[in-house]
Amino acid sequence: MRNMITKKSKSKLNTAIFFGLILTLTAQLNINFMITNFKIAISIVIFAVFAFLLEDFPIIETACVTSIGVFVSRVLIHWEPPFHFYNLVISFGPEVCFYLADGVMLYFLMKYKGERDQNNVIFLLCLVIIDYLSNFTELILRTGIDVFLPTTQLGILAVALIRTGLFWCLLTVMEHYHILLLRKEHILRYQRLILLISKLNGEMIWMRKNTNLIEDTMHTSYKLYEQLKSTMPDFTLAKDALIIARDIHEIKKEYLLILRGLSDALDDEAKYDQMYLLDMLEILEDSIKKIANENKIALNFILNCEDNPYITSYYAFLSVFRNLCTNAIEACEEKEMTITLSEHFKEGMYEFEIKDDGPGIPDENIEHIFTMGFSTKINYETGEVNRGMGLSLVKDLVTQTLGGTLFVCSRAGETIFKIIIPEENLEKSSFD
Repeated sequence: MRNMITKKSKSKLNTAIFFGLILTLTAQLNINFMITNFKIAISIVIFAVFAFLLEDFPIIETACVTSIGVFVSRVLIHWEPPFHFYNLVISFGPEVCFYLADGVMLYFLMKYKGERDQNNVIFLLCLVIIDYLSNFTELILRTGIDVFLPTTQLGILAVALIRTGLFWCLLTVMEHYHILLLRKEHILRYQRLILLISKLNGEMIWMRKNTNLIEDTMHTSYKLYEQLKSTMPDFTLAKDALIIARDIHEIKKEYLLILRGLSDALDDEAKYDQMYLLDMLEILEDSIKKIANENKIALNFILNCEDNPYITSYYAFLSVFRNLCTNAIEACEEKEMTITLSEHFKEGMYEFEIKDDGPGIPDENIEHIFTMGFSTKINYETGEVNRGMGLSLVKDLVTQTLGGTLFVCSRAGETIFKIIIPEENLEKSSFD
């Protein structure tokens, strides 16, 4: 326990020394005001900003370090032989009292503010009073009763108001900058969330398809049980087949519960969320450029959009475009490539064209590329084969979810996917 207290004290002292040195340096930016050696510096404004923004800021300790630092710096700057320490104390000692008085009052103000919900106007008024009283403390040591002269009083009040105004301006600028950073962070998170939901919607299509596969497998197991039971005297294998059928049935029930929960959540999200096409394509561009960078490919992504419809099916569109662009990038054999995404509206139909200058698709593969499980992407180092769901998913999304048609043509150095969506399906679609 004692060691913890010692470490905390050392940390507090180190913090005070660090910020005290900063304030000492900023105290050198000053102007003489009214009388000799009475200097007006912005360091006291920065001191208040530190105290306001930093949690557990050692105000008293920093004020002590700053007062010593300012005194030493003033002595070093203005010292000339012969050395008279008394004169130096008379000249610069009152400024030490200024920083100490300001630190003590600021300490109690921040403590009071922390315990109560303080009004901002009252807080700023308190800062004016603290600045005024700190200057008053320094001037009464320098001038005695002359501090009560109207011109002096008005002078230190004006200084207090100006420095408090600077404090408010600094905090306002920092607050707006902080808001901008948060807004940027929220935008990035929103974009990542949209991409995530888009991927989940694509996976949901396959989960729905797999329910039929699970059902068929369960029926096959049960038929096997019936055959084994009627043809073999030993019921052991038949019982095993029945156990498999029951296990598959239980898996199916759990699978459907998960599918239903995901479907409800994603359907609710898709029902109320809408986005302009160009905003969606901006998210797409950021995403595929990251994929291109991961594959060490310099990507030139070109958008040629004549319209900017407000669509409710953008999760499906994002999945379609992202899969097509990702396939083009992964198939690229060069260090750079160009992908062009074009859109135009004609006779009630939106036509989208995704063109790349990659190696192209061999003629013998064209008729198979939309078949589930078909893939030419093999990692010869690991033996890993791509699951071959991307283009099959694209076709399902275009034809079933969006109610459109999909065409492809390819040759060496160019592949074009064309998607045609009726206007009513583009602006109103759901994942059924």
